[in-house]
Amino acid sequence: MTRVSTALLTVGPRTIAPWSDRSWRVSGSAQLVEGSTPYWLVTPTLPAEHNVEPDVVQVEVPDPSAVVDSVLMLLACWFGDAEVETHLVEGHNIEVVEGGLRQIAPYFELADETVRYLAGRLSKSLRLGVTVLDEFS
Repeated sequence: MTRVSTALLTVGPRTIAPWSDRSWRVSGSAQLVEGSTPYWLVTPTLPAEHNVEPDVVQVEVPDPSAVVDSVLMLLACWFGDAEVETHLVEGHNIEVVEGGLRQIAPYFELADETVRYLAGRLSKSLRLGVTVLDEFS
């Protein structure tokens, strides 16, 4: 099956400036690649704040909650602070190995309380932009 990028998610710090300001910058991006199993392909700006493995986050089922969970997971892993990391480790969603590398669990599952925590915590520090990519883009 052909793989196609259908959406682009841009991530930046919330505290710098409004979108239209020159000082606002992109800290990373992720593209939603659809095919047999959709996934987010994450590209942080270099040097990345956190090294994460693998560089993709799967969207296991075609359900809106799975898309939300995958977005929260990629934001938490690449852009989350030490408290977010601790929360994910305690929930067995990531493992931190040698050198501080964050390894995403193959079949992560975010509990409802974790979703609320991550959404609240990350919304205070990150700003997102979503672009739908279609044949006219």
